[in-house]
Amino acid sequence: RRLEEQLEHSTRLAELGEMAAAISHELNQPLTGIRNYARNAFYMLDQGVGSEEEVKGNLRLIADQVDRAARIINEMRELTRRSERHFTRLDFNGVVRESVEFLLPQMKLSGVEVELSLAPDLPDTWGDRIRLAQVFLNLLNNARQAMEDARNRRLTISSSWDPCTGLVRVEVRDTGKGFSEEDGRKLFVPFFTTKKSGLGTGLGLSISKNIVKDHGGTIEAAGSPGKGATFAVVLPGAREEGEQGQ
Repeated sequence: RRLEEQLEHSTRLAELGEMAAAISHELNQPLTGIRNYARNAFYMLDQGVGSEEEVKGNLRLIADQVDRAARIINEMRELTRRSERHFTRLDFNGVVRESVEFLLPQMKLSGVEVELSLAPDLPDTWGDRIRLAQVFLNLLNNARQAMEDARNRRLTISSSWDPCTGLVRVEVRDTGKGFSEEDGRKLFVPFFTTKKSGLGTGLGLSISKNIVKDHGGTIEAAGSPGKGATFAVVLPGAREEGEQGQ
């Protein structure tokens, strides 16, 4: 179990390394805003132009940008932290939305159009937020890389649930290169990868499968060459407090 946790942590760090350029870009935006709003407020005060409300408006915008930068840094800190398994009642849509928002700058840099279609009535689940976020970060990043050579780059993330079984389902669907039937049978095998040389360790999907299994769920994959791929995470919805749905 300790080795498994160390492997999960190492893989998460490797994936974060791939995101470094996008994270730098994302942090640069609020910093640029802070600089511009501060200069604007200083100019108005120094030159005696602009109303008091306009100066206050610039200061409020500075505070907003500081909060934005702080959220990015806190998300990074959470993802890089080594943590014990900590299961709590989770807003599953919230975990998915946070993962998408975290990678959105990188998606934009890659020219990927992102569509979110989350069921408003999705029940909560029981799980470890950081470890489930690692699963979705891996799936989203894999989808982005699979679309690098595609003319149409569209990523659709949807959630749904079956009231009869109590199962919640999140699908990540891309318009990338897809995979063959033979590769599909090996996707979750450790060290197997369809990525270009040097882009992946071949451990992400294997670890993701173990994380989902540890949550009492399953992860499915469907695709065909040149027609994209769909990965689905299925978990039991939460029932009573402290009970995990089956």
